[in-house]
Amino acid sequence: MPSNKPPEYLNNLSLQDNFERYFEWGLDLTDPVATFQELGLEWDEHPLGFKVVYLTPRDRGDAMPLRGQVRANVSGAHILDDIHCHPFDFFSGIAKLGRSQRPFRNIRYYPEWGNIPLLKPDETGYIGYETYVDYAGKNHTVAATRLVPEPPSEVFELEVGDSYTMAPIVDFHAVDAEADTVTIFAKTPSVRGVKALMLRHQDLPPPPETY
Repeated sequence: MPSNKPPEYLNNLSLQDNFERYFEWGLDLTDPVATFQELGLEWDEHPLGFKVVYLTPRDRGDAMPLRGQVRANVSGAHILDDIHCHPFDFFSGIAKLGRSQRPFRNIRYYPEWGNIPLLKPDETGYIGYETYVDYAGKNHTVAATRLVPEPPSEVFELEVGDSYTMAPIVDFHAVDAEADTVTIFAKTPSVRGVKALMLRHQDLPPPPETY
């Protein structure tokens, strides 16, 4: 086994402490993608178009044996995802910038759910989709909310070595990453039935029902 294999996840440490161990490992890699391939790690395709590389056993829903999961996200093309929140705690760090070396952008959104009016028929906005995880770790989406206007936003530009986290359920964001960007992402296990929310512009097709 190559000497540059990732560390093991330690259940006696916090998610943040484990993330920092994996992030330091990722930052030390000269060519992260080549290393992932050399190590024979499991890869998967995310519906948004980026590659997921599992640095720990992948999330299997309630059957996940670890207190957390760590993966690398590799963008094969420019990624600008939907406005969404997460139903779990997470930490994410920039291990490698994309081809243009433009900073990674974490775009925070601030919906004011109690004060959002329904849109008029001639206005445009965003459709809300509930998202949840089933017993096998599969994601599901269901159109569940009224049409809402785009909430106020704030852009945070991140360089290699920078990291961020957000509170589950209540914090919303979208990621803007150039092709070949590599991030290290640590999360707590997905809990069956816990719902989050995604906002997608009404002119776009709905997200996959299951992925």
